[in-house]
Amino acid sequence: AANVRSIRPAGGLPPADIDRVLGRTFAQDVPRGTPLSWDLI
Repeated sequence: AANVRSIRPAGGLPPADIDRVLGRTFAQDVPRGTPLSWDLI
């Protein structure tokens, strides 16, 4: 969770999805601060 943060407005996945996101890895390199979407993980 140290590499994930919730900011508003972001346009990424909703904070409620944090449990579904933790433990996954990026499918590609992305710049820091990029809003998270399902196609990135």
